[in-house]
Amino acid sequence: MTAEQLDIVRVYRVEIALFVVLYAFAEVIWLRIRKRREHALPEVLANVAIYVVDTGIRLATWPARLAAFVLVASLSPLRIETGIASVALCYVGVDLILYGWHRVLHETELGWALHSVHHTSRELNVSVGVRINWLQRAIDDVVYLPLVALGFEPLLVLAMVAFNRFSQYWVHTEMIGKLPPLDPWLNTPSNHRVHHASIAGGRRANYGSTFMIWDRLFGSYRREAGATAYGTDAGELGANPLTIQLAGLRDYVRKRVAH
Repeated sequence: MTAEQLDIVRVYRVEIALFVVLYAFAEVIWLRIRKRREHALPEVLANVAIYVVDTGIRLATWPARLAAFVLVASLSPLRIETGIASVALCYVGVDLILYGWHRVLHETELGWALHSVHHTSRELNVSVGVRINWLQRAIDDVVYLPLVALGFEPLLVLAMVAFNRFSQYWVHTEMIGKLPPLDPWLNTPSNHRVHHASIAGGRRANYGSTFMIWDRLFGSYRREAGATAYGTDAGELGANPLTIQLAGLRDYVRKRVAH
């Protein structure tokens, strides 16, 4: 990517971050007026603390992650020039890979031990979007290396990964109801509420990050049928970020020891 293209990416990341902040503020107001309740402040603060540590880990591992992508690019004989079409194609590739990786995280014991951190909240609000396992986030990017091997520029792939990640924040809410024109094809709040349902079926549905087409193709799409409870079998974990982070791994180790 050129310096000009990188500047565009940085500008849009700032604009998206500002949108997330304003969206979260609007959600707080909506909850107070419409639902007559507030976010559980301790849990929201725990989610923010998790995000701060996650950001630090991502910054610290950036040189290693970039080096891995550059190395794969140097070993690949394929090159795809960056343009509008290749950017769009790269984003679709990122979304497809994330669908597969997301499904692995849900449907394997070790994957769920890590990813379940994101699902432990008993509420669904925008702050849950940053409630993520630190170890998972440290290794997530390696699954996108095949795109670099196919010829996409390393920085382009990483930029599309970042945009894809940002695109997921708005779906963590009860503020927005069903969107009939969009729900069948895109990951919307309605679709993502099904994904966060505490029942086992909810943890086996709607893995798509941006597009629901992958869920439709691979049989994991479920429509929202009504109000549901959120959370996991771990129960109420409180607002200690370390407790939240370690709950899934603790249960995984216990099961392994028991066997």
